[in-house]
Amino acid sequence: MSDIRIIDHIEDITGKRIVIYGASGSGKKFQRLLNMHGLDVDVFCDSNETKWGSLFEGRKVISPQDLKKYVQEKDCFVIICSVFLKEIYTSLKEIGIDESKIVSEFAVRLGLHRYTLLNEKPCNDLMLSAFRLRNELYQKTGDESYHFSIYFTRQNMIDFLKPDQECVFAYQPAKVGSTTIFQSLQSAGYYTVHFHNISGMIDRNEMTMEEWYEILSTKVKLNGKVKIVTGVREPLARDLSHFFQALQSHDYMMYDVNCSFEQNIDLWMEFCISDEKKQCYPEQYRYWNRNVKYGIEFDWYFDELKRFFGIDIFSKEFDKTKGYQIYENEYAKVFVYQLEKLKDLEGELKKFLANDKFCLKNANDSGAKKYWKLYQETKREYKVKDRSYDFYYKDNPGVSYFYEHP
Repeated sequence: MSDIRIIDHIEDITGKRIVIYGASGSGKKFQRLLNMHGLDVDVFCDSNETKWGSLFEGRKVISPQDLKKYVQEKDCFVIICSVFLKEIYTSLKEIGIDESKIVSEFAVRLGLHRYTLLNEKPCNDLMLSAFRLRNELYQKTGDESYHFSIYFTRQNMIDFLKPDQECVFAYQPAKVGSTTIFQSLQSAGYYTVHFHNISGMIDRNEMTMEEWYEILSTKVKLNGKVKIVTGVREPLARDLSHFFQALQSHDYMMYDVNCSFEQNIDLWMEFCISDEKKQCYPEQYRYWNRNVKYGIEFDWYFDELKRFFGIDIFSKEFDKTKGYQIYENEYAKVFVYQLEKLKDLEGELKKFLANDKFCLKNANDSGAKKYWKLYQETKREYKVKDRSYDFYYKDNPGVSYFYEHP
């Protein structure tokens, strides 16, 4: 059973025995969710041998080897409920468990969410809370601790531009390796901030452009040019990856339950290149209404980097062979990389930062995500529509500046 099918046809799980892989707190919460939807768990499975044979939440815990025998004898689904999804899925296949019997917790949750709303039943999904709660608390209290670090706030700016510390920004479009850069800078001893935009601070009237440039100029006079590490990614791969990130972090708010999973991806891919954002997601993305010229990722270099640091990267040729380029003006020095070649650029980044302690930390790996299995299936099976392909690879100077036609 594929994760994609279980989302569109969650009813397939009814009448089958259910095994939760993960006798843990997450497994316990997921069992409660299944019970709310009238589904019962038959057994738990766990790799921790100290748990084998014991009872967990009233159900027996079995070993992976016993699970293999169980799957052969029973008509069942194994639902992996663990942050080690990739490793567990791989190990289960290695001991001979049919992959058609394995699904992820993420896919089942989304399938239950879709079924619930389509059938107008009360939604008891325990996952639908964190993002909305944090946003509500931020709106009510104005407390920045509830706000997401990817959005640059006035307090971030004040802290970061203090004259007594070197300034290195992990300032990038979404889904281009920004978490890797952020954690790598932290490990090298930098005080840094991981964020995707400064424009929100201006749009929320927290600061004027004149104030921004006055503070930035003062910082440069005291400490020299601000260093920025940013990147790009093949646009179709980036948009698809961004779909999964938005799906998880926005608690399904952008998921149209009246459409299939594939149709939802189509909607998102259209959203990434369309000016008609309000028609795609009128409530969830009501603020994302800027005109799209080259695509969200490439427009960022105009809407953000050029606007707030005065650097127009398109005025200088990008070295596609090396996979990086350095740009500089009176305010900043910017290292721009292709994500596909980032792992080979550690030495160049050390030179840019003048810091031999810097090393790349592989972070935000999709293998550690709860949607990993679904993401892998989608990359194999989803066919990009001609409109998206043509938008990026037919007469789009933003894309051709960084990438050759595939």
